[in-house]
Amino acid sequence: MSDSNIRFGKKLFTDTKNFRNGIRRSGHFSVSESSQLEKYGDTLQQLANETLSPDNDDEKRFLDVCKGELAAEHALEKLWLKYLEKTSPQQFHTMFGNSKVKSANTASNDDIDDVDDDE
Repeated sequence: MSDSNIRFGKKLFTDTKNFRNGIRRSGHFSVSESSQLEKYGDTLQQLANETLSPDNDDEKRFLDVCKGELAAEHALEKLWLKYLEKTSPQQFHTMFGNSKVKSANTASNDDIDDVDDDE
């Protein structure tokens, strides 16, 4: 995965919040992908969060990929998108959709006020 000039992270990237047993043992990434995430993940995360400014064209391109302006082409870009997919909350879809059934027994305030109080 040396097809980009993105710099190594200053520390080993671990995401114990999403992978409590570690990225390598999560089962979501190959050994090679896990190794690359650990090496580059710190830098990739900071670039994606815009807390680190890009130093070269590859890092600028990575930032554009994170913003959705460009499609991922390089291996690290694809790997980061895979990481985001695995750590993002899952969408929940039901077979019945979002429509709610309206009750037929609901009465408006106008219907309630029509009761004769003389009885």
